[in-house]
Amino acid sequence: MHSNCNINQLSLNMATFYEPEKNHQAHYIHHLVESIDFDDSYTFGRPF
Repeated sequence: MHSNCNINQLSLNMATFYEPEKNHQAHYIHHLVESIDFDDSYTFGRPF
């Protein structure tokens, strides 16, 4: 039996960009998190 679906029904679009209002506490937390430098490469597995 044929089901009525298309590709758009199989995807979930999520907004990943968020900028809180300037006078909200979350604005300062957002600014702090965005300023952290994550240049270190992640090495996974067991340590030597």
